[in-house]
Amino acid sequence: RYIDDGYLPESLVNYTALLGWHPQTPQELFTLRQLEQSFSLAGLSRSKSVVSRERLDWLNRQHLRAALADPDKSAGLIQQARAEVAAASGLETASVRPETVATALRLAGDRLTFTKDLYNAVPFMFGDPALDTTAAEQALILVPHEFHIPILDALEHALASEVSESWIGFAKSVAAAAQVPTKHVMMMLRFALTGERFGPKIPELLDALPVDSIKRRIRSAKTEIESR
Repeated sequence: RYIDDGYLPESLVNYTALLGWHPQTPQELFTLRQLEQSFSLAGLSRSKSVVSRERLDWLNRQHLRAALADPDKSAGLIQQARAEVAAASGLETASVRPETVATALRLAGDRLTFTKDLYNAVPFMFGDPALDTTAAEQALILVPHEFHIPILDALEHALASEVSESWIGFAKSVAAAAQVPTKHVMMMLRFALTGERFGPKIPELLDALPVDSIKRRIRSAKTEIESR
């Protein structure tokens, strides 16, 4: 059942070991090899074990992150997530690029407990976001209305030429051009690129998306706001 739910075998072994055994150190995350080396009967407890799904979820997030950093394990997880994204989104599996899935897994980071949740965690990595949703509105209302179009105009103008500086420097230069605080530029970027208020750090997001996609999404955001 737990495997079907998306838990990794490493997480289940790690969790089961800690139910009745207490290591001599604060360490909680163990590989199978580390358990073999560390386990001793002296650490067994007579107390009744308390099952915590929250703790198991935390362990799964940590083991998932470690597995994705391991070339021997990451390829299989990426293919698994690719099929899960296709099923969740309705896209053809062939149209879900492994490179995009790998980037999406990295962006999702510790917020991802199971690979099957990848599409819901970062749907904007697999298509342009909807900008007429409650989630998008929650991002947009954080920026004064009179700044919306000036910021998007400045972004569009800046992206018309090659971006050679850091994305943080880029955002600051756009803020100076639009005469607005940099935080408003960052939130308008989040609105246009993800349709959400929260998510990955903006520089990571900008590095993950193709420039053509960034330009298209900014144009779409401008069209959405102008139509209101």
